[in-house]
Amino acid sequence: MAQVASLSVLHPKRDAEIIADHVREGRFQCSLSLVAAGASLISGLEVAYEHYRGSYSQRVMYTPVILSVVLTAAGMAAIFSRRAAQRLLRLTSAVTLADAGVGFYFHLRGIQRRPGGWRLPMTNIIIMGPPVFAPLLFGTAAYLGLIASYLQREDEHGDGKSAFDTVLAHFMPSRTQRVLISDEQDIREGRFQRQTAIVTAVSGC
Repeated sequence: MAQVASLSVLHPKRDAEIIADHVREGRFQCSLSLVAAGASLISGLEVAYEHYRGSYSQRVMYTPVILSVVLTAAGMAAIFSRRAAQRLLRLTSAVTLADAGVGFYFHLRGIQRRPGGWRLPMTNIIIMGPPVFAPLLFGTAAYLGLIASYLQREDEHGDGKSAFDTVLAHFMPSRTQRVLISDEQDIREGRFQRQTAIVTAVSGC
């Protein structure tokens, strides 16, 4: 295995070059897992507060709060374990993304059910109604976790592919396998700029 250069605060220019290489080659799984864990914790606290204001009127309102805790724990575990990143973080992120989609639907329905519905956007969307894009913002932490689960670790070289990926691919149609393998390879090699730009735009809404 090739020797991996280590970071040192005494050489900031060299450190910047090493970090740039890691990002360009998709070797920053630990770093992105930490970011995903932090984002999940912060967004989870916000969701807990907003749903508390809504009195947790529906049981489904508890799910993002619970998942934010699980995703934070999975992200922290992924920092220390490649297996945790490829299995626990990936599964948790996928479930959290699905929950964010469900939350987005419920927020849209909540606006529709308010007096005046979509005909009073200022009142029902901005002032009184549930924030439309809040579930999608919550889902960005899960997206980061999902991306992190496919990346290579900072201290390794290779494709980073796990046996779990191979087993999962056997249960999919051939065409789906090819698309999935291509997408996974792009992520592992750091080629996902367009997807990240879209998620950044959504999170800024």
